[in-house]
Amino acid sequence: MDNPKLYKFLNNYDWKIIENQIYKKFIFKNFSAATKFYNLIAEEADKQNHHPKVISSYNQLEVFLTTHDEKKITNKDIDLGIRINDLFNTKYDE
Repeated sequence: MDNPKLYKFLNNYDWKIIENQIYKKFIFKNFSAATKFYNLIAEEADKQNHHPKVISSYNQLEVFLTTHDEKKITNKDIDLGIRINDLFNTKYDE
């Protein structure tokens, strides 16, 4: 995978590559905060028409992004990952 934008994203935003997806775990104070953030992700995903896999477990959300149509990580994934990270840092970085 030779994508300079991807490597810059991984280095700057602390996401990882797992099985051809970009991945990050977000941890919150409680279930309610995690649920509110999940809803923010859903709103942004609808705006971008690009939807992540999100696994919820009490106060944690695991977010996976890949472009299924292209069977690889694309700029759509990176752009949504950046936006999700920005939402987290704006709303939940306490």
